[in-house]
Amino acid sequence: MAIFTLLNNKGDLDMAFNVNKDIDITSILKALNVTSKDSVFVAGSLIEQQVNPYSRGIGNRLSDIDIFVVKDDMQECNGTYNLDYLTVDFMKINNSSYDIEFHDINYLKHIIDEFNKIDFGKSERVFNLIRLDGDAKLEDYISFFHRLNNSICIFNHPLYDTLKKGLDYGKYFRLLVRICVNQVEIAYEDVIGNLEEENYYTALQIARDISFNSMKALIYYCNESMDRDKWIPLKVYNLKRKYPEVASMVDSFFQLNYHEMLNDNASIKSNVNKLIKLSNHVIEYVSQNGGL
Repeated sequence: MAIFTLLNNKGDLDMAFNVNKDIDITSILKALNVTSKDSVFVAGSLIEQQVNPYSRGIGNRLSDIDIFVVKDDMQECNGTYNLDYLTVDFMKINNSSYDIEFHDINYLKHIIDEFNKIDFGKSERVFNLIRLDGDAKLEDYISFFHRLNNSICIFNHPLYDTLKKGLDYGKYFRLLVRICVNQVEIAYEDVIGNLEEENYYTALQIARDISFNSMKALIYYCNESMDRDKWIPLKVYNLKRKYPEVASMVDSFFQLNYHEMLNDNASIKSNVNKLIKLSNHVIEYVSQNGGL
């Protein structure tokens, strides 16, 4: 019986921990009824921190292992949620619970082609750069390729490697940077308007969202990704070791969001203005270095 033992190492942050989990590959493949034309990989926070040194500390003892099945024939898939090119299901295998996604291999190849042929010189809206069919959602494929890039293959390595090497991750990350910057630009006037109306708590929330989106743009610029915004602080913290030049921006992000004392409207207004200034600095840095 093939069993893959997962032990995550203690990282630099206090939130890191030690977890032992076994992945029974033989039982999983049997339960999924895969064919020789399919490929299977495992992902999720516990896997990611094993394969990516800049994801150390992600996950906890309650984190699940996610299973991704790339299918040659989706007709046999019938899960809890069934979309045109994606089926989501939940299974318990040998007393372990798994979230499982089944993806159509041909549609994945279409999405890869869409990413690879993006022309950033065109003046199209950022969300129009990828052509989607049916009920397919861009965020599902952004998440899929993040998981693929931070995963361990347990069945059919040739197909897995073909998918992984087929995507131009440079264009993938650049598109994600543009999406984040677009969200910042949309929110900017909103925070200014709320400051003018003295809606300080609302302005503060929007400014914090802006700072998180600018940090997310910085993460993507550094060729790192995530599938949940909750990991933004940990990701940028880890990136300081790889890119010392971003350390001051990251330190300011933590100071303004988690440590600066806010006890009246004047301090909130000051904090909001500093968050906007930080965001402008981050986006300017990314832009000047070719990230847009």
